[in-house]
Amino acid sequence: MKASSAGMIELQFTHDNPSNTTVIDMTGHTLYIVKTTHDPVTVTVLTKMLGSRSFSPDEELFLLEWRDVRSDKISVRGSRPVDFSAILSPCLPLSSSRKFTFDGKRYRWADIMGEPRLYLQGNKIPLAQFNKSWPEIPQIFELGSRTLSLPGLLQ
Repeated sequence: MKASSAGMIELQFTHDNPSNTTVIDMTGHTLYIVKTTHDPVTVTVLTKMLGSRSFSPDEELFLLEWRDVRSDKISVRGSRPVDFSAILSPCLPLSSSRKFTFDGKRYRWADIMGEPRLYLQGNKIPLAQFNKSWPEIPQIFELGSRTLSLPGLLQ
């Protein structure tokens, strides 16, 4: 993984679609695979890959079941599915920002001009952010060094 000038670790999406992509580090090493299927229901799965480049799945981290009317469902590491809204609740009514608590700390996902960013409550510097692709520049997901120290988060 490569650290950017702002001390962020950069991960690249191989496709311009975060619902169906392979997440690689800047050396080309596969870290995660994101796959969405639509039969009979729409489900997105995030799988962590083994340390080798063999594409053998190591662990299914998240399974998201997208639903039209009721709350979407999420299963973390094979746990019983729960309502997504129970984990990520809106910050304000009709807000695109979501908040959650992890390891006793409060976090907030905010959509800044179509690019999601993760903040620790009370901090203005993002822990992680997604940068859309532009001609000649691939999609990049940046993780701050503080994000990598969170126990259990994407590990």
